[in-house]
Amino acid sequence: MSTLREVLDLSTGASFLYTCSPEDAVIAAYAQNVRRDHNTADYRERYGHLLQHGKYSVSCGDYACLTDAAKANINALKHARSNAAAAVPLHVAAVQPRLTANTHLATGR
Repeated sequence: MSTLREVLDLSTGASFLYTCSPEDAVIAAYAQNVRRDHNTADYRERYGHLLQHGKYSVSCGDYACLTDAAKANINALKHARSNAAAAVPLHVAAVQPRLTANTHLATGR
């Protein structure tokens, strides 16, 4: 099963969808939009040397895509955040701010 990849053009904000690896997706976006090259069989050979790998992304020119590690990290953070929010008791979440001696300065009272 192929995974849908979103490639962003960082110079314009345009996005492109591909069903291949993140590396192949950014190479394809670069080749098609910058070089006007649609000969997909030779993309890795022609443009593979332009790939830049980050911790969570891969890029080719101004085209970037998140890697599988980034998506796993994002999903883990979402899961942890939802679990943390569910663990907060309602009476703690509804605590009102405490008034201090300086409150009258801000409110004029």
